[in-house]
Parts: sequence; C-alpha cells; structure tokens
Amino acid sequence: MVVKNDNASPAYINVSSSTKVSNTSVESSAEQIRAKQITEYLATLDGSPDAFEKYEVQAYRLLHPDLVVESEGGKEIRLDAFITLVRENYIANGCIAEVQAIQHNQDDTITVTIKNYLPGEEGDVTRQLIHFADDGRIVRVEGEDTSNKHKFGSMLDRVAALPTEVEVVAKKYKDFLEYVKKDPPTDSSRLQSIIGDLYDSNAIIVADGRNENLDYFKFTIGEVVAAGSYTRDVKVKVIGQNTIYIDFCVDGPFFEKSIPVRRVVTERNGKVVYSRVAENSEDSFPVYAKRIIGKK
Repeated sequence: MVVKNDNASPAYINVSSSTKVSNTSVESSAEQIRAKQITEYLATLDGSPDAFEKYEVQAYRLLHPDLVVESEGGKEIRLDAFITLVRENYIANGCIAEVQAIQHNQDDTITVTIKNYLPGEEGDVTRQLIHFADDGRIVRVEGEDTSNKHKFGSMLDRVAALPTEVEVVAKKYKDFLEYVKKDPPTDSSRLQSIIGDLYDSNAIIVADGRNENLDYFKFTIGEVVAAGSYTRDVKVKVIGQNTIYIDFCVDGPFFEKSIPVRRVVTERNGKVVYSRVAENSEDSFPVYAKRIIGKK
C-alpha cells in the first residue's frame, strides 16, 4: 500500500499487496483505520459462494443505520435495501469488487476507486465519495462527480437487473436435475460436486417422513444414478421469496414406470437448506431408491 501525503493534495492510497511509507508522507492513524476498514469491507465481495456471511459482518460494523447510497438522478437506497441488493443480486451472481485506490480528502470524506466485475463484463471503474457520521461509520455513498454519478448509477441499475438469489438457486437446481440425464452417462464425481455446491452442508432433506442430512442425499442420488436412473420433464419454478418448486420424473432400468417427484426447497444465502415433498404429492421416490440400492 503506497501512501502519498503533502499539503497541496489529499492523502492518496494506492492499494497493493505491500505497504511502503516514506518518512515525509505518513497518514494519520485515523486515516489508516478508515482505509483498513473500507479495504476489508470490500474484500468480502470476492465472488465466493459464502461471500455474504463475510460481507454481513463487515457491513453492519461499518455502515451507519441512516446510510444513503445515492444513484443517478438523486435516487436513494437506504441501508436495508442496499444490503438486500448486495445479497440478492450482487453476491448471488458472483460479482467482485476490486479496490484500486483510496484517497483521503480535506473535508473528511474519502474517495474510493472501485472496479466492479459483473457477469459478462470486463470491469466497471467508478470513483465513489464516502461520507462519515460522527461515530465514524459510513453514512453516505455517491459518485464523486457528475460523470461518476452516472457510471455509479448505471452500475447499480445493472446489478438490480441481475437475477435474484432465489432465481440463481432455481437455475442451479434445474441444471443439476438436467445433468442427471440418460445420455451421456452422468459423471459421479461431477455430480457430487454439483450437489455440494447447491446444498448447504447442514441441509435437512425430508424423505419418507424422516429428516435426513446431506450425506444421505448425496449417497442416495449417487447410488440411484449409478444404477442407470435418469431425470426427464424437469420443471423448476420460484414460488416465494426463498422457495422453489421442483417437478420432474425419474426413469431407469429398475423402474416399472416413471416416478414423479414434486418437492419444495428453501434456500438461504444461495444454498438449499431444506427440502420436502410438495403438498398433495406422494413421496414415493425414497421407497424406490431403497429398492434400487438393495438390488445393487
């Protein structure tokens, strides 16, 4: 981290992997703390599946309850709506924030240069002006000038237009079910990896009236697929803020007829945490799965 500070210009921090401070240019401890807090906050937006768990801790520590994020045209986003936007759209789609520079201004604001990577884009650079409340937390964020207000607002609009978290999970679930197809044969290692990415490690799967864990689900699906079973007529639909309806059929050499499967799954933070049979539907798949496993 290179720090430049003189009387003619604001303190300027160019973020890098190392820290070099000259004898004639030392930022105040308060500036160091702010730079560290902002860097750590934005570093949580790394595109990883568990990004929100890390982001939420930093967000509620650094962002003031009266936070206003100003978009183009004076549109304002308040704290809860902003965190929802980050969780439901930004993080869910694997977006990444890269801090390029932090500049301390003489009016006690900070200008942060950020490069945001959205799906299908090569990176969008904006200079964002950060205002602080008396308690040191961030109370306002806006583009530094007219040009950056436009770029910042445009980026926020594109984030808002991305699929929501539950929509992303629904697509992943559809991809998972369609991966278990008749031709070509399903790769078992790849299948287990897909399930691990889709389901929370502590997920509860209700099967045959009992609460089962993820290990049970992975073993059962792995055995059934290895026996030559496959899915068809896959339909996946979002039916609530965090709920998804799953409807498909299972066929295979051990089945006398197609087995309909209709379930409702609940997601949280981009992972399936609960799966149950849909109302007014038979939970016949576990019975047939046991028969298949018993014959192997």
